[in-house]
Amino acid sequence: MQSALKHRTKLAVLAIFLAASLFSVASPAAAASSGQACKKAGLKVTSKSGTKTTYLLCAKVGKKLLWVNTKPPATTTTTTTTTTTTTVPAFSGGSCVRVGAQKEIASGSITVGLLCSKVGTKKRWVEVSSKQNYTCDALGVRAPSSSSSCQVGDTGPGGGKVFSVAATPFTATGTICNTACRYLEAAPSTWYVGGGDAKNYLVTTYAGCYGRSDVLTNCQRASIYLAAVAPASRIAATAIGMGMANTTAIVARHVGVDTSTYAAGMVDSLTFGGQSDWFMPSKDELNELFKNNSLVGGLVAGYGWSSSEGSVNGAWFQDFTSGHQNNYGKTGYGSVHPIRAF
Repeated sequence: MQSALKHRTKLAVLAIFLAASLFSVASPAAAASSGQACKKAGLKVTSKSGTKTTYLLCAKVGKKLLWVNTKPPATTTTTTTTTTTTTVPAFSGGSCVRVGAQKEIASGSITVGLLCSKVGTKKRWVEVSSKQNYTCDALGVRAPSSSSSCQVGDTGPGGGKVFSVAATPFTATGTICNTACRYLEAAPSTWYVGGGDAKNYLVTTYAGCYGRSDVLTNCQRASIYLAAVAPASRIAATAIGMGMANTTAIVARHVGVDTSTYAAGMVDSLTFGGQSDWFMPSKDELNELFKNNSLVGGLVAGYGWSSSEGSVNGAWFQDFTSGHQNNYGKTGYGSVHPIRAF
């Protein structure tokens, strides 16, 4: 009798254990959203909640096996009464090249984050995150309505991505916000008609730089500042809020020069997103863009020019791979990326 009781007790405990295990597999949606570990790559689970179906995949994320949220293949639904065709994008399932690579895809008001993961023997994009897309106006007010003001990653008034949010206002003379600036946005890659990020010389060999016409004062060899104020001007020109003033100073030394032939000219003459107050970032502004580059879609690659002069014949540039900043000769050729303040 006692033996039979013990046997029934063991069976009851085993049944509870199995039920708990089945429940964790049958309802893994929350686990996926929190990145819960799984045990076998390629394992697939489908979970339904009302009319919503969640597709989960056990995939290698970095060095770990985690549940990730995926989507079914693309489908097309046609409504014959209204002749409207709706395509559901296939965010996940497409082939990719490098495990660990990431990208984002915008779909209406949502941006979906994808990760290249090894699924079985193949490399596939899998969905790992999604977020609401916000835009913000010149006052930093978000739309759709939000409890917070404009944030890094939001779309700014000029159609660019916000990459810097200041805790206290800063001055950017010559911009629309002037002494009450809070945000910096970087233009999207579509600003350049050639596609991708433009590359150019920071300045030209124009011999009239600083109001003179002899070859020794061409813009690649001469400072944009008077000798008496040059050291102090260079130090001030690196700060956040100085990009517009720097850009204006460089352009002022190129009177009559084709603006498409040098970086500051390209940016100063740009009208994009209904805005015409774009400028070359200062050294510190460019570093802010580097720090948040991945959050704004990796807008800049390689070596990016700042508008801050580092020496008589050099200017600061940023390596967007290592993060290093160096004073580089103005004869160099590098990436050009417009920003603006609001």
